[in-house]
Amino acid sequence: MKNVILVILLSAMSLFSIAKENDFRGHDVTMNMAVLSMSSLDFNYEGLSMLPMSVQYVYQHTGHLGYGIIANYSPDRIDFSCGQDGERERVSCFSVMPTFRFTWISKPRFTLYSKASVGVGFANGIKKCFAAAQLSPVGITFGKTVFGQFELGAGTQGLPLLFGVGFRFK
Repeated sequence: MKNVILVILLSAMSLFSIAKENDFRGHDVTMNMAVLSMSSLDFNYEGLSMLPMSVQYVYQHTGHLGYGIIANYSPDRIDFSCGQDGERERVSCFSVMPTFRFTWISKPRFTLYSKASVGVGFANGIKKCFAAAQLSPVGITFGKTVFGQFELGAGTQGLPLLFGVGFRFK
């Protein structure tokens, strides 16, 4: 059943996407901030972090497919239940994730895309690694060389709204 759904989704992406093959072939560098962030899906999650920040690089390989890397930092505002005694600590988290972006619509000053990222995170206060992930089904950029960016999604990078400013070059 999962394979059938995957084939249908891939077919829909290829049939309904209207990005042109050579429109935005190039590099995007973006600085982002989110309203809230979930810093780990791996720990016994107890809290939210305010104003996580990230830097993202994406190379738009074709009109549809882009790939790159994200470095994300969540400040010292996260509570995790750690150990057997349920002790709570405040930690800061850093994560690095490869990212893949599919562009649905690409115009000179507007882009609509979806993004998925999976990587590794590090919790500083408790010295543990965790799985880091970000899924943003809707992402929008406005502008040509310097652009604004908004994403709706969930994961290590941001929850539910991610916003930023970026620079695009060839």
